[in-house]
Amino acid sequence: MNVLVAAPAGAVSINLCTGILKCLSLSLGDSGYSTVQTRANWGMTPGTNCTNYVGYRLNSGGRLTARPPGLSTAHSWGSAARSAGIAVRSVPTVGSVAWWAKDVPPASKLGHVAYVERTYADGSFDVSEDSFNGDFGWRHVKKKEAGWPSGFISFPQSDGTPSGRLTSLTSPRKDTLDLWGWGSDPEAMGRSTTILLSVGGPRTSPAARTYTTSTTYFRFHRILRSSSMPSGRRTVYVYLLNASGTKGASHAFIGKRTVRIR
Repeated sequence: MNVLVAAPAGAVSINLCTGILKCLSLSLGDSGYSTVQTRANWGMTPGTNCTNYVGYRLNSGGRLTARPPGLSTAHSWGSAARSAGIAVRSVPTVGSVAWWAKDVPPASKLGHVAYVERTYADGSFDVSEDSFNGDFGWRHVKKKEAGWPSGFISFPQSDGTPSGRLTSLTSPRKDTLDLWGWGSDPEAMGRSTTILLSVGGPRTSPAARTYTTSTTYFRFHRILRSSSMPSGRRTVYVYLLNASGTKGASHAFIGKRTVRIR
């Protein structure tokens, strides 16, 4: 949710069009944003603002994008992405999000985000964007020091199947498993995603015992305790379960570890 301010002399950006109708007349489209502009897209504040537009672009045209925690005001997007393990690069790519931190021109203290539409061999790029109390438009951004974005966020795309990775699994005490990892279900929109642990074999193994816990988006740490947990050296398979009735496969295997359960 940004307020664009006047660019300084020698600005790096050139306005290509302002206003949806003007942009459309130049074949610079809004990807259907005008029909959903007043509603909350990707859980963002509804109406004309940069985060609502970019949230729409990340989840339109058949795309699905998992939303990490901490994406509120535009200036927080870069740090929130990094905290979730999402790449924030210095070079634009088509489909990435150009992000300006607080008071980086042309953004205000609220920061700014825009959608990268085109890139060029000289390092410049075009964005489409909306702004708080402003209007939709396209800009060409040249590669100079002042006004260059603080980073370019490459949010992972999905067909709806959860994704993730198990990074650590230990048994620090009796009947306990301590697991770390990351995972996301793009359609959960902040709701819990179920983690299933299958001890002694894959989840389809008749001899395996299964246990569940839950997590919200991205990095997680969970301690699972159960008096029924088998002791001894066991291989534990970990899955993320897809919510019933949503897109994608029913589950995603995110890793396994062989541990000695106390």
